[in-house]
Amino acid sequence: MRARILYGNMAAIPGTSNHGWGAAIDISGARLPGGYSGEQYLWLRDHLTAYNWVLPTWARPEGSKPEAWHFEFTG
Repeated sequence: MRARILYGNMAAIPGTSNHGWGAAIDISGARLPGGYSGEQYLWLRDHLTAYNWVLPTWARPEGSKPEAWHFEFTG
């Protein structure tokens, strides 16, 4: 709960995040220069889907909480 207090909605309520289940990853923002337009993001987007990782709708540029660094495992 401390993270929620410190980081607001950037930290999930305990027990509600796919990160805790090993079904989501965040790539360090420093490793994604240029965000959605950066070479690293575009490579991840194009290649991770072959391994069942996707950028969820809410994390896309037009989504409700854009996060270029967040990918989720789909199965």
